[in-house]
Amino acid sequence: MLPRMVRALVVLLLTLVAAKLYFSQVFTQPGLDFYHFWGVPAALELSGHRLGSPYARGEQYAQVLNDHAGTVLGDEKLARVNRERRTLDLTGSPLLYTAFAVLPKNYSTALGLFRGFEVVLFLVAVALLGSAYHYAPFLSATLGLTLLIAADPYKNDLSLGNIDILLLCGLAGGLAMIENLPGRPAWRRLTFSSGVLAGLACLTLLKPLVLLPCLFLAIGLCRSQSKRSSLASSGIAWASTLALVLLPCLYFGSWTVWSDWYQAVYGADQKRLFYPVEQGNFSFMLLASDRLGVRYVPLAAGLGTLLLTSLLLVATPGRRPEGTGQSVAIWDPHLLVSLGVLATFALSPLAWVHYYMLLLIPALWLGSLSAQSMVIAFLGLTALAMSSGAADYFLLPFQRDTLIPWLRALSWLPAWIGILLVIRAGTRGIPVEAPIARRHPGRLL
Repeated sequence: MLPRMVRALVVLLLTLVAAKLYFSQVFTQPGLDFYHFWGVPAALELSGHRLGSPYARGEQYAQVLNDHAGTVLGDEKLARVNRERRTLDLTGSPLLYTAFAVLPKNYSTALGLFRGFEVVLFLVAVALLGSAYHYAPFLSATLGLTLLIAADPYKNDLSLGNIDILLLCGLAGGLAMIENLPGRPAWRRLTFSSGVLAGLACLTLLKPLVLLPCLFLAIGLCRSQSKRSSLASSGIAWASTLALVLLPCLYFGSWTVWSDWYQAVYGADQKRLFYPVEQGNFSFMLLASDRLGVRYVPLAAGLGTLLLTSLLLVATPGRRPEGTGQSVAIWDPHLLVSLGVLATFALSPLAWVHYYMLLLIPALWLGSLSAQSMVIAFLGLTALAMSSGAADYFLLPFQRDTLIPWLRALSWLPAWIGILLVIRAGTRGIPVEAPIARRHPGRLL
């Protein structure tokens, strides 16, 4: 165990390195994604709330922002981002754009506030996951700071000004609330479970990327309650979700804003989400479809069937060690979230670099099981390393850059194998024995 002063010094040095990196490089970027999130409500306000649905009138929104950027003096980031985004790529949900209406109308100020908020959210997410999986506080702190310094998904998300850190923190917070449900009074359990379900619905409406983990977690939460409690919490959550759906309609003054969004992203052009690898789309399905010459839909259906079959095989009672409880493993909330995250990366046609930060949840969960199986823990850490982009430093000098997209796109596979081993052995989501990180806080698992 390292002395307390040494641990404090390590955390301080990592903090200083992270601060220098972000203020000298990452935070100097103009925030290409954030410009869309901030720009839609800003243009709507500048027009006197007369533009209506942004998906139907994207050119008008872009023109308002172009005119505004030309009149604002002294805002270098706004000028830079507007030069690169003269037209808008509006794929965000109506709720996402509505939520950004709370930010200031000065672009640089809004971007700075948002980035600071995101850094805090990331550290909170790591702390919540570290606490849930019994990692020592020093290990959680050093891991979080190291990821900020060295891992591409986190730097990329903060550079672009996207919201994937918010999604990560939302899932981590949902898991933390579910962990605190047992032993609470009935009214508090109902309040917490309703809040979790409403929060999961909000995350999904903000960005459908987390549809599967939120759906699986919601199903597991409802199943863990009595029928009466499940119906009550679901009813409250549905009412909250309805309010979240209506809010953008009122804000944009358009009852068709949700259908406009769906048509723009998923309907009119079914290839809308199939961005090329050259633009940073490291989707396993996209790479496999191009390499095999097979269309996405049949390939995704085949892989989805294979993944489901693998789960059914390892979850079959006759194939499990005698005396293990199938329901304990299958309905564990950490397992359900991990399954949703990994299935998303296995099957989605779109996987930007910053999406891969969600692999932190299954990676840390599997890593916490090192007291039971070092193999399972190693598979989790392998997934985290593959998704981080750390291998780029070794592949580029040897001119093996063609392997980089595949390495990141396949980062879900080791974690999936680890989950199959967990289910096969009947391991609980939170190990009964303290993980090695608690017993040896100075060690990295």
